[in-house]
Amino acid sequence: MSIDRALRMIFRESGRAYSWKRTDNGAFDGVSALHLMLDGELADIMHVRRYLEAECAGG
Repeated sequence: MSIDRALRMIFRESGRAYSWKRTDNGAFDGVSALHLMLDGELADIMHVRRYLEAECAGG
C-alpha cells in the first residue's frame, strides 16, 4: 500500500491528508512525516509506510 493511498483511506478530505504529512508527529520523534521522509533514508520512508498501514488496519 502506498503512503498516499493510505492517507486517502484515513482522511476523506485531501487537505487533511496533505496537512498530516507536514504536522509534527510523536510517532516520528516529534518531526513531521514529510521531514522524516525527505531527510531520512529508505528505512525512514518504510517506517512512515508501516505506521500508516497499521492505522488503516485499525492499529
